[in-house]
Amino acid sequence: MPKKCSVKPLVQGSLDGLCGLYAIVNAAKYLFPKDNIDLERLFHFLIDTIDNQHNLNLSTVLKGGLGTKNLKILLNAVIREYIMHDERLLDFSIYKNNLDARRIDHAVEEMKNFLHEPNAPRRIIIAGLDGVINHWTCITAIKDKTIYFLDGESKVCNIDDFHITSENGRQCSEGYYIYYNNVLFLEAVRKPAS
Repeated sequence: MPKKCSVKPLVQGSLDGLCGLYAIVNAAKYLFPKDNIDLERLFHFLIDTIDNQHNLNLSTVLKGGLGTKNLKILLNAVIREYIMHDERLLDFSIYKNNLDARRIDHAVEEMKNFLHEPNAPRRIIIAGLDGVINHWTCITAIKDKTIYFLDGESKVCNIDDFHITSENGRQCSEGYYIYYNNVLFLEAVRKPAS
């Protein structure tokens, strides 16, 4: 009798390169948890924005994902044309475009200080991970020896599994690599009522 084996279902990202879009949608959802942002409409806006870009097409993104430059183009489009033009008085901004640190312990401290600064607006980090995966995700918190992600579902990873690299797209069978230019620090902004 053949041995039974369990088959793992595929999840978002297993066959497509849309993780950058999901990271943007998850960031908006996280930054404004009580504002009932229409996430389907936001996702459609991102798809339409890709279709309207001269240097980008949906087929390329589906097959190969988004590079940092195109992720920033989409993120800026959301900030300029989507969130700001919603009826609610909300916005989010790119606080910073990259990590200053070049060592993982300093990078973790830099991200932790940003996420947990007292009296700061709600914050999140979009980071591109390489190594065992090539994936955009959102970092929501860093505590003790763990990094907390919002990636379809909440995930927790050990900080010891992470490295900083000066090489974009690094392939490795062990650990996660963060290229210091593939990190976007975002924060929620409330526009004053007029």
